[in-house]
Amino acid sequence: MVKRDKIIPIEFIEFQWALQELRVSLFAQELKTPYPISVKRMDRQWQELVDLQ
Repeated sequence: MVKRDKIIPIEFIEFQWALQELRVSLFAQELKTPYPISVKRMDRQWQELVDLQ
């Protein structure tokens, strides 16, 4: 749950967009993604986010 007045760090917003790109890369490959993306990369990015908190 997100509190109304709480600011969401840009890193989390970027992660959300990266998740959308991952979905495209998995389910609509013909659309391509603007940068390489994989589950392994997302895992690494998530660990970095968790370690920041």
